[in-house]
Amino acid sequence: MVYFGPTPEAAEFFTANGFPCPLRRNPSDHYLRIINKDFDEEIKNGPSLKSPSAAEAIETLVNSFRSLHNLAANIQAMRTENDVLPLIKERQAGFFTKLLLLMKRSSVNMHRDIGYYWLRFAIFTFVCLSIGSIFYNIGDTSMGSIQARISLIMCITTILTMTSLEGFPSFAEDMKVFRKERLNGHYGATAFVISNTLSSAPFLGLMCIIPGAIIYYMTGLQRGMDHFIYFVAVLWASIMLVEGLMMVVAVMVPDILLGIAIGSGIQALLLLSCGFFRFPDDLPKPVWKYPMYFISYHKYGMQGLYKNEFVGLTFGDQMNRNGLLMGGDHVLKKLQVEMGYSKWVDLAILCAMVIIYRATFLAMIKLTEMRGPIIKCRWMKV
Repeated sequence: MVYFGPTPEAAEFFTANGFPCPLRRNPSDHYLRIINKDFDEEIKNGPSLKSPSAAEAIETLVNSFRSLHNLAANIQAMRTENDVLPLIKERQAGFFTKLLLLMKRSSVNMHRDIGYYWLRFAIFTFVCLSIGSIFYNIGDTSMGSIQARISLIMCITTILTMTSLEGFPSFAEDMKVFRKERLNGHYGATAFVISNTLSSAPFLGLMCIIPGAIIYYMTGLQRGMDHFIYFVAVLWASIMLVEGLMMVVAVMVPDILLGIAIGSGIQALLLLSCGFFRFPDDLPKPVWKYPMYFISYHKYGMQGLYKNEFVGLTFGDQMNRNGLLMGGDHVLKKLQVEMGYSKWVDLAILCAMVIIYRATFLAMIKLTEMRGPIIKCRWMKV
């Protein structure tokens, strides 16, 4: 309890403790501003660098209030305070209740916000139609279709996954809301990260299934429901990875434009070392092969789709039926695809990386709560 007593004496009490009400300011607004944690960030960035935080002000005022009144006059107020606080703690929602409420609210926001997923879904569908028309019906087994399939898989794992950059402004807005509610102790960072992950997964799945079916059947990739399910699963895991990466950047960088630039740069570095532009054996071993090649999600996405597409196929010259035949395994060896494990291991690695990126997201939230934004942009306004 900060203060309990007559209204006229409140101004004297706050002034005596070093918090005088400025001229032309409503006293009640001034008192709330002093003890409300939502204004801590404004106070830090404001002209007065020596202003105490809300927690410090509350501690000062509480100690002063207790010392100014004798025990007999405040025993009833203290008894009320001691009785109410345990009740409040008992009535606070549990972790799973908070998690369900956050998931519900996040799902509603994603559904209502056109720019969050629906605009991305429309752009995603348009891009898939464009790619499908360019690589239309490459499903024959001629020698010429090998290069077309390789180029198509490269487009899928790069161009389509980069559409998650469009959601960065929405991620930044979510982080603003989270920081304010976190300061007031409504819920923790763990509940926020888990609820955001679980609520976004169905929307991303919808983005992958419908446009994925368009591009898969327009281009004539290897038929079979198991092949299509694997194709969608790899696409979903890759987009979840990129979204997790952009969330990590949103925590580190408070500025939207700079965040998009940094996120794009990170993806470009991962793409360069994925083994497509230079074969894995040709990559320089310091940095690009170790560790960049092995931490690039493009590597596991491409190699998984390579195995999904080429294993079981045989390519030959359709003009000369008696000519040389080439098996899909031989194509994979030429591409230096790691054949020591199946395509499902590549998918499992992608799913594990999704969890690692979300755990990194949680760790960065914890770190910024203690130290503030890692990259500060004082010359830019969010």
